[in-house]
Formats: sequence, structure tokens, C-alpha cells
Amino acid sequence: MRNKHLLFPAFVAVLFLTTAAFASEDGRFERTLKVTGVPQVEVQTGSGNIDVRSGDNTSIKVIGHIHSNHGWFSGSNQTEKVRRIEQNPPIEQTGNIVHIGRFTDSELRRNVSIDYEIWLPRESNLKANSGSGDVTVENLKSMLTVSTGSGNVKVNHNEGDVHANTGSGDVVLDAISGNVNGETGSGNVTLSMNGNGTARLGTGSGDISAKGVRGGLRAHTGSGNVTADGDVTSDWQVETGSGDVRISFPQNAKFELNAETGSGDLNIGREVLMSGNLNKHHVRGKVNGGGPLVQLQTSSGNIDLR
Repeated sequence: MRNKHLLFPAFVAVLFLTTAAFASEDGRFERTLKVTGVPQVEVQTGSGNIDVRSGDNTSIKVIGHIHSNHGWFSGSNQTEKVRRIEQNPPIEQTGNIVHIGRFTDSELRRNVSIDYEIWLPRESNLKANSGSGDVTVENLKSMLTVSTGSGNVKVNHNEGDVHANTGSGDVVLDAISGNVNGETGSGNVTLSMNGNGTARLGTGSGDISAKGVRGGLRAHTGSGNVTADGDVTSDWQVETGSGDVRISFPQNAKFELNAETGSGDLNIGREVLMSGNLNKHHVRGKVNGGGPLVQLQTSSGNIDLR
């Protein structure tokens, strides 16, 4: 009985030490940088979120939210690390070239993650990368390259070319005016365009949706559906390994159609001047006299063209 009474305090002590060992330490820093012209901005974080928005035209504002865990293998004191980062955050500026989140001391960033909130001049050129976190960019007029190893990528209202990539997560691109390249290893890709531009979209496993495409389109998914609409001013190539393809064009659109399904139905709501032999799984011919090539393909799914 005596041993049982001793076990409980020992258990509480172990629990306390374990909790203390894995406690977290948070911090925060804020900086404002003066810039002129079109800044070249690069942001990176090992495991954290990046949120970028448009601000005034003469400055860059950065807020960093620091998170640090006191794990068994944390190395040096985590509280001290957080204080050092607060006093000297990883921000470098050389004229209009700005690097945010780049550590020269590898020990300082160990077991530390930083979430960034950033306000940029609207015409900044931006590269943003997170090892594992979400990346969101809103209301810029610039060339963007945004990526994350595992997380979602969202770009809203951008008037420049966009290259967006994630290893596993969704890519959401809304109201884009330039050329677009959006890819994910596993997740959905959603695009809406409000200007001319070419779109290249891909996912290993997920759905693709593209609206308002007024240019070329190349869309590929290993397993998922593809839905797209727009004007045919350049070639379209849409392919899915296992899923449906649904395409919508204006009634006066002129194009050459090549649609094929391995085991599915073809629902073509247009008059097609056929070329080649009639096949219930394959249609090729000209619509309204012909034009850019529209190639639609699925291994096991339906093709619906309206």
C-alpha cells in the first residue's frame, strides 16, 4: 500500500517534466522598410504560414509570429532563441531587394517556426515559399512565384503572371489577369481568370476547375474531374486518367475538336464536320469552320462539350 502512495507523486513529477519539456514559447516582431520603384521580395519559412497583401507604395511592413517548442532535442534554450529573433529578425534589405525569413545560423531556426504577415507595394515582384504551411497572396499587380511543401496556396486578384505549387494541398487562384501555372501533387486546382492569359494546371489526384480562360489551356489530373469554360484563342489540351471532362464555349467559338474516352460517353452539343471514321468513343472534326485544336481525353469517364 505504501508503494502505491509513492507512485502517484512520481507519476505527477514525470508528467510535469514531460509537459515542461514540450512547452512552447511564442514571440513577435514588427518591421517597416522603405522602398522605391518595384521591390524584389523573397519570403521563406520552414514551417509556418505566409500571408501577403497590398499596402502603400513606399514601404514594406512585416509582422512575424514566432513559435518555438521546448522538445527533447531542441538544443539551446528556446526562450533565448525567441528573444534573439525578436531583437534581430531574419530580414535583409539591399536597396529594393528584400529577403525575409533567411537564417544564417542553422541552430537559431531549429525547432522554430515563423508565421508572416506582410504588406507590399502593389507592384512588387514576389517569391514566397513555406516548407509546410499555407501561402496566401491578395491584391497585387505583380509577377508571383508561390509554393509550399504541404499546405494550401491561394492567390486572389493578381494582375500579373502566377506560378503556384504545393506538394499536397489545394491551389486556389481567383481573378487572375496574367499567365498561370498551378500544380499540386494531391489536391484540387481552382482557377478563375478576368483577363487574357495561358493556363497550365495539374494535379496528381484531384479535380481541376478553370473559369473564364481567354487563351490556351493545358489541364491534367491523374484521377479527378476537369471542368473548364472560356474562349478558344489558342489550343486547349485537357486530360484525366479517371474522371469526367466538362467543357463550355460560346456558341460561335471556332475550333478543331479531338475528343476521346476509353470507356465512357461522348456528349457533344455542337455540329461537328467529322474527319475520319465514326466511333462512339472518339470524335474528331471542325466546329464552325475550325480553329485552334481542342483536345479532350479521359481513360474512364464521360466527355461533355457545350
